[in-house]
Order: sequence, then structure tokens, then C-alpha cells
Amino acid sequence: MVSKLAMITGRPVKCTLTREEVFYAHRGRHPVLMWVRTGVTRDGLITAMHFKSALDGGAYGSYGVASTFYTGVLQPITYDIPAYRFEGCRVFTNKPPCGPKRGHGTPQPRFALELHLEKIAHDLGLDPAEMKRKNFVKPMTRTVNWLRVTSCGLEECAQKVLHASGYGDRKRLPGHGMGFAISSYLSGAGTAIYWNDMPHSEVQIKVDRGGVTAYCGAMDIGQGSDSVLAAIVAEQLGLQPKDVRLVTADSDTTPIDLGSYSSRVTFMAGNAALEAARKMRLMLVEAVEAAGRKYEDVKFEEACVLAEAKFGTLVSAGSYTPPKIAGPYKGSGVGPSPAYSYSACVVDLDADARTGLVHINKVWIAHDVGRAINPLLVEGQVEGSVYMGLGEALMEEQEFRKGLHKWPSMLEYKSPTFLDVPEMETFIVETDDPEGPYGAKEAGQGPLLPVIPAVNAAVYDALGVWIDETPVTPEKIVEALRRKDKGEPARVGPTRFPDIPYPACIKVEPPPKDLSASPAEI
Repeated sequence: MVSKLAMITGRPVKCTLTREEVFYAHRGRHPVLMWVRTGVTRDGLITAMHFKSALDGGAYGSYGVASTFYTGVLQPITYDIPAYRFEGCRVFTNKPPCGPKRGHGTPQPRFALELHLEKIAHDLGLDPAEMKRKNFVKPMTRTVNWLRVTSCGLEECAQKVLHASGYGDRKRLPGHGMGFAISSYLSGAGTAIYWNDMPHSEVQIKVDRGGVTAYCGAMDIGQGSDSVLAAIVAEQLGLQPKDVRLVTADSDTTPIDLGSYSSRVTFMAGNAALEAARKMRLMLVEAVEAAGRKYEDVKFEEACVLAEAKFGTLVSAGSYTPPKIAGPYKGSGVGPSPAYSYSACVVDLDADARTGLVHINKVWIAHDVGRAINPLLVEGQVEGSVYMGLGEALMEEQEFRKGLHKWPSMLEYKSPTFLDVPEMETFIVETDDPEGPYGAKEAGQGPLLPVIPAVNAAVYDALGVWIDETPVTPEKIVEALRRKDKGEPARVGPTRFPDIPYPACIKVEPPPKDLSASPAEI
């Protein structure tokens, strides 16, 4: 409507919403009901898993098909699951439509899977962290559903947070608990929203006597992508980031970029920038050597003069298209990524058995970012994810009654303030991914995923009750303790999964596990 009015009037048009209207018009995270059954050996090795999901999609489709797939496809990216079955559906309801939110369809199954494995470990008398570590995926392998794992720093992430927190040697005191969880996420989706063979990111670089300018369609929405692109170009040309001018997010003057979503900008636009900068560097080197000079002995400004005299206008372009690595089955287009990031988290908290109040003391978080091009930005993204995860774990909730939102205002809809943020200790793990720009992977969404299940696991560690849904409110804790005292199951959460007529499953032969397998073997 706004776009059409702007076209008709030829003037800028702005649509403003009241806070209540925002609660109805926004695309929030899908509520998801999940059912998990896992086969394990006595010593905790996973042998098979069956995962079902049902998403409350609200009134419209949005990007719901992909969201449904994402609730199931990434489980084998963290744990080595030899046999895996996934069934999912998305239900239309008379509520505001849901869509992608930080983590896009993956925080919900991560929550379910991490707590599910916690319960299995307790039933087997095993330490949950050690049982999970026993099943970690290995680098340079393929999963049972044909997803390709390149670099993987999951074990190092786990080691750092477990050692720093003293998780294994923690004192077991009533009301005090610690929880451990892990996660993984995409470094950009391997397929475009509208499938085609064109590049996902393009960058152009212009060099002249006035300096260096990089043009890219990627939009910096606060995540710091402009700084990353400038740093990549500067590194290749032997400059400082401040020496690179950027023109971004202007569709009139910049080349195509698919957008700031799916944690793709650093990896994809970064690779495009790296290619363009390498081409420019080759032109500069060739011009300097043609003049009988050594490149390392010439100032950049002089190299530009020599290159401009030799080639004329100095322009280079780079692009990035993800490899075609989807599996040979329908639906395999959701899940593949050029690389996956990995995270591990430990949460320390106190929980009051009388009031149900929870106080987070400290969070330890480690993230495998491949290579931190800007470590300060990475740390900010990771800690921002922790902040957001704590809000979802303890406060944020949308309740509806007869199709209407119960509390469509920021007064009743609680989210953390800076007074609620606990101490955080962040570890950046570098694994130098072979396909990322200078080895970099994503950092914008993955670190959120382990925070929520780590909080719930810590509540169980403190009070011996499971809160199998979010948020963990004092009312739910008190109710779970009441049930425990009465000899009932010490939990609050969904009690059953509906009988859904899922279509017949597509049976797929697993690929060779080793990435070094020849094409003939695949």
C-alpha cells in the first residue's frame, strides 16, 4: 500500500503504527510443538532419531514453508545421527502471521533437542555434557541428510565454556544450578529464495587518484557489515579500513546483493569483496612490475598512478555463488550452507523454590566464527544474542484469547533491560573455514540458540523440575514443584502431540560420510 501510494503521488509515503498494531502486524517467531524419540546405547551414543514438529503459523503463509523445514533439518549438523526421520507441518490459525526471527526456525528445535538429550543422560546416569560431546559431529563430513560440514569448532567451544565455568566440578546446592547446551547455524542459505544460477552477492571496486571506493548492495542494519567489507578490501590492498570508501544499499548505484538475512553478508558479500580486491591488486602489481619496480617498494598512491596510466580506468568486480550441495531429494534446498558456525553455552543461576524467581548469575558463551575479521563486532553480536536469548527464556511471551492479543503493549510484554543483563564471558573460537573470506563464518544468529535450553537445564539442576516450554516464569516453577511434592511428574509443558496425518516420508540413502569421497561414490 505504501509503495503504491508513493508511485501514484511521486512523494515519500510513510506508514506509522500504534504499539498495539505492531503486535498484530509484525512477523514474530513461530510457536512450535515438538515430539522427539531417540535411540541411544547404554553409554550414550545416538543410534537414531525421530523428530516431529507442528508450527502455529498465524493467518498467512509468509516464509512458513522454509521455517517448517528449518525445525527439522539442522539437528544432524550438531550431533552425529546415523538414522534420522523428520516430519513437520505448519498450521494456519486466526493469529498474527509468524515468520523468520533471529535463528529462523532453529531455536525451537534446539530447545527441544538439548533438553531431550539432558533427560536421556539423566535416565542413563550419565553427565549430560559428556554424553553430548560423545555425539558431536566432526569437521569435513556429511550428515545423514546430505548436509556438508566443513570447519567445526564445536569441541573447542564446549571445552572453553565447561572449563571456564567449572561446570564439571560445580557444587550441588539447593536452588543453585548450571546448564550446558550447544548449537549450530548457517553462514547464509545455500539456495536463494527464488532459485536461479546468478550470484548471491556482487561487489565492484573503483581505484583512482582519489582513492578506493567499494560498491555493494548489502545493507548494514547494525550488524557491522560495512566495517567488515571495508576491512576485507583494505587487507587485500594493503590499506587501512578507513582508507576505503563504501557505497552500499543503494539499488541505483550498487550491484546486486540478496539482502541482510540468514547470516550471509560477511560470508557471501565478503567473498565477493575479496575476489574484487584480488583482481584489483593483480592489476596494481602488474603495472608496478611493468615499470620495473617491486610492488612492496611502491606506495599505494604511486601504484595507482602507474596502473591508471597502463590500464586507464581501474575497475574490478567480484561475485559469490554458493556451491550446489543440496541432497538428491525434494526439500533438500533448505538447510545447505557453505559453512556452519557452532556455539556452546553454560548458564549459572539461582532459583528460589518458594517464589519461583530466577536470577542469572553468569553466562559463558563460545562461538566458532571461523575467523574474526573484526573481533569487537563478533563479541558484540555474541553478547547481543545472549541478551536476546535470556529475554526469550525468562520473559517474552505472546498470549491470545479468542483471537485477540492479551497484552499488546511494552508494559505487559516484558523484555530485559540493561539492569537484567548478567555478567558474560565470551570466547571467540577460530577454525579458519576453507570457504569463508579469510576463513570467516557467521556470528549474528547462532549464539542465541544454546542460551534458552541452557537456562532450562540450569533450572532443573537447581530445583529438579523441568519447564518444557518458554518462558520460564515463577508461576511455572512453583507449579512444577507442587506437582513434584504430590508425586506427579515434576514438569510443566505440553502433555501430548496431536495425531497429524503427515504424508509418506521420502526415503533417502545416506551419503558417504567423508567429504573426500569421489563424485562416483556420491
